[in-house]
Amino acid sequence: MGRGCHVPGDRAATPRGRRFLGPMRLLDEVRGHGVGGRPMDEFLAWAGDAPVRLWATEHNAGAVRFYERHGSRATGERELWRGRLPNVRMVRDA
Repeated sequence: MGRGCHVPGDRAATPRGRRFLGPMRLLDEVRGHGVGGRPMDEFLAWAGDAPVRLWATEHNAGAVRFYERHGSRATGERELWRGRLPNVRMVRDA
């Protein structure tokens, strides 16, 4: 796995109890084999009922579908990461 699901303890929690998921990237050869689902399931179990917010690369339809399968939805909020990579905000409500 390249960059993975990172759950840095209490630093991932905000004062309002939301959880933020950092960048997650899988190598092409392991996609579609459940490798990404395992750390995502662990993260969501740790987050419990707290809202989860994340950014997904807008043109990466596979990533957007992955997060949707795990209960997130796009909010319509967008940002350009480092001024060039379009991201869409996704949330999983409590």
